[in-house]
Amino acid sequence: MAPRVVLRPVLEQDLPELFAQQLEYAAAPDDRATFNLRWSKILASSDVKVRTIVVDGQIVGYVAQFHRSDKAEVSYCLGKQYWDNGFATYALRQFLGEIGVWPIYARVAKDNIRSVRVLEKCDFAILGEDRFTDALGRSVEEYLFAFGGPSNATV
Repeated sequence: MAPRVVLRPVLEQDLPELFAQQLEYAAAPDDRATFNLRWSKILASSDVKVRTIVVDGQIVGYVAQFHRSDKAEVSYCLGKQYWDNGFATYALRQFLGEIGVWPIYARVAKDNIRSVRVLEKCDFAILGEDRFTDALGRSVEEYLFAFGGPSNATV
């Protein structure tokens, strides 16, 4: 049976849980002031669509759509205790249907096999490779993905 994944607007009271979840990632800012500033900008932006992912009343993460270099991108993050349950895949599929933006792109570190699989299950295709510098100053290799829409006909 599929998990009951619900997407809803991010509420102010979601932020403490989202902050706690991001602390699980070594390359994430670990101070609340930086986190709050980032999220206040996200929530105030008309160019960003973001939803809290809720499963059985528990906040498991978020999914977002934003623009980088005039291209729509999608991103998501789940607390580690919620990995390997299909929640990210279900949430991303729901979100793609909700936003209806095509084409849409995604980036994922090459060593993030779980996230690569989520994107593949949601019919994203690898377009190429790139590098970025993470919050700790490390150079990270990444894949660039694209999704052309329900038929994925044009990317």
